[in-house]
Order: sequence, then structure tokens, then C-alpha cells
Amino acid sequence: MFGIIDAMEGSLGYVLGVCILIPTVIFIMVAPRNFKVLYRKMYRRILVMAFTLIIGLPSVTLGINLYKQQQYSEKYNQIQEMLLDFDKDNMNTIGDYIEYLPKDYKNLKGIQEDYEMIMGNVYIIENSYVNENHLKMRNAFYKLSTFDEKSQNFDLSGYLETVDRDVFILDVYWSNDDGHYFQVKLNDLNPNNSTLYSSLPTHIEEGKDYYYFTGGDWESIGLKNVDNFSDRFNAYRIESVSVKELELYCFKDGKTYTLYSDDYDAFLQGFM
Repeated sequence: MFGIIDAMEGSLGYVLGVCILIPTVIFIMVAPRNFKVLYRKMYRRILVMAFTLIIGLPSVTLGINLYKQQQYSEKYNQIQEMLLDFDKDNMNTIGDYIEYLPKDYKNLKGIQEDYEMIMGNVYIIENSYVNENHLKMRNAFYKLSTFDEKSQNFDLSGYLETVDRDVFILDVYWSNDDGHYFQVKLNDLNPNNSTLYSSLPTHIEEGKDYYYFTGGDWESIGLKNVDNFSDRFNAYRIESVSVKELELYCFKDGKTYTLYSDDYDAFLQGFM
């Protein structure tokens, strides 16, 4: 499309030049001699302008077009590089570069469609309150994870690693074949309240009730006595967590337990 416009711009200069040149030459040929001598300088200027339009303007247009194509190529290459290192620092720049390029440039249409899908899910993750929208946020995270696994042109791992852990911990049931389980269950009536259910070893004393609390980005989980807040201790340290696997270190016995969730697989079955 842009090549056609540039060609039209060059042709326009040629047409204007010819339109000026031909009448001028005819006028010089048929005008009286005295008139020709009197306006000789003016004829020369008109002829120079005509030849400039015929020869010069298309050359300038060609130069501008070559510059545009160079800029397009550079921006496109930069987009491809950033797509393979997608993160919070460059995601908006990618969008700006996509807007800069012509809509029909190479395979930009497909890139733009994927980018808009990604940014739609990023928006959900970054602009939602997790306690009230954990399912919506987790599904957005799962969509990005699934896309990242399949795509050869995008690498979203740099962004996915920055997503808060509570997005894929809250309300997910984790268990293993040894009979251990772990779940932070949100209250259906008040999502700001949640309860920790776990069979993993802790220093809980029988007959006492405890609140749980977290440290950092769910790096650790502690417990405190409901009736005596000074009675508190670290229960677990989250060594690692992914969409399918959770590793918890238990302070009571000094062991690390690996638990699993089928929440992601269930999402994939409904997503396919």
C-alpha cells in the first residue's frame, strides 16, 4: 500500500513537470521574437523548475521511501527481539512499534493479534484484586502459560516469573500420593477471609486455633495463636511453585514435601 502511495507521489512530480514543460516549449516556439527576448530569464526559470519536478521530485520520493523501509525493517527486527524477551519493561514499547509499522507489513497482522491477546490477559492479572478475582486472574495466567509453551515467536517467561504467587496458590488444592494435602481456601461469602488446610507437619498444639500469615510474596507461611498472638511460629517455606507443582519446606521436621495440582490440566481440557 505504502509503495503504491510513494509511486504516486513520484508520478505526480513527473506529471506536474511535463504539464509545465510542454506548454512553455510550445509558447516559446510560437511567441514573437521580441517577446521571447524580453522574457528569456523567466523562460529559463520555468524550464529549470519543470526539469526539477520531472527528475528531482521522484528521486527525493525514492530517497524518502528507502528511508521509511529502513526504519520499518529496524522496528520490525526490534519487535521480534523483544517478543523473545517479553517482560514488563518492554511490553508497551512493543505496542508502540507495532503501531508505527504499516498494518500490512510482513506478518505484522498475526503478531498484532497475538500481542493484543497477551496484553488483554496481562491487564487482567495486573489490574485485578486477587482475593476477589483469583479465578479470572489464574485463567489469564494459564492462557499465557499455554501460549508460551506453544509459541516459537514469543517468550513470555520473563513476565510470567513476575506474577505474584498467590494468583496460582489461592483456592488450589495440592496433594501427593503419601496422603498429604495443602490448600488456602477463600471464604465464599467474604473473599478477604481465608483458611489454611494442611496435613503437613507443624508446631500446632492440639486444642488451639491458629491464624496463618505470609511473608514476602508467599515465600513463607507462619501460624499464630488466635488467643495469644505472641504464640507464633514459621510453619512452611515455599521453595518453588508452578502451575502443577508446589514444594514446601516444613520447619517442624526439616523436610521438603512436593505436592501436585490438577487445576492446570483441568483448565487445559476446558480450553482445548
